[in-house]
Amino acid sequence: MEPVGGPDDEDMPYFFTLKCEECDSITPEQCCYMSGSFFHVGKEVNHVAKCYGCDREGTVKLIPGHGSKFTASDAIEGDYTPLMMFQCEGLVPEDYLFNGGWRLTTVNSSVNFLTSFL
Repeated sequence: MEPVGGPDDEDMPYFFTLKCEECDSITPEQCCYMSGSFFHVGKEVNHVAKCYGCDREGTVKLIPGHGSKFTASDAIEGDYTPLMMFQCEGLVPEDYLFNGGWRLTTVNSSVNFLTSFL
């Protein structure tokens, strides 16, 4: 299993709820992170959000180059397999929600399935 564009696909949307590092509030809805970066307070980031509990501002940045495919052997062995690395300040991912496009390849053939987990 991997993002449709391969590991570290910068166009893959990642959906998380966020937890504030200051007051432990969790966002009531999921947030979407993609590679569209911009500069905020002198730093390049992909997402800026304010905590609903204490108004603390946090940022999230996608860092490509650290992802890999999640394979059947990873699942059997219970291995940790990073799909994308995130640099978070102030607000950290709490729950990952499988949305967006994923490519699934069967073990016994080279057939690819494109799917969205909704």
